[in-house]
Amino acid sequence: MGRSLDTHIVLAIAVNSLTILTTIHAQDFQDEFGDRLQGRQTLPIAWLEGSRTLMLIMTLVWFFVLISISPVKDFYAAAFAGIGAIVSMRLYFQRSAGSDELSYLLL
Repeated sequence: MGRSLDTHIVLAIAVNSLTILTTIHAQDFQDEFGDRLQGRQTLPIAWLEGSRTLMLIMTLVWFFVLISISPVKDFYAAAFAGIGAIVSMRLYFQRSAGSDELSYLLL
């Protein structure tokens, strides 16, 4: 007996997966110095500029996807989008370990 997943369930799984991957990726930025000392090859080390660009895009995408699929009022959607923009811009432009740690906490 095959059962198909409801579209809402599939979308929820996709959004949750993207959110988890994004937060894992964001955490790697604050540990970059220690990872280099231990010889690890995380995305921020192997693909420095590309990983920051990817973070900018991924963060904005999942904030806007969440807004589009949830029944929030315009004011809250705008506030949510603003927070997403601030966090993604922080991750892209502010590149110190302390800034990355705060950006990760905001995410």
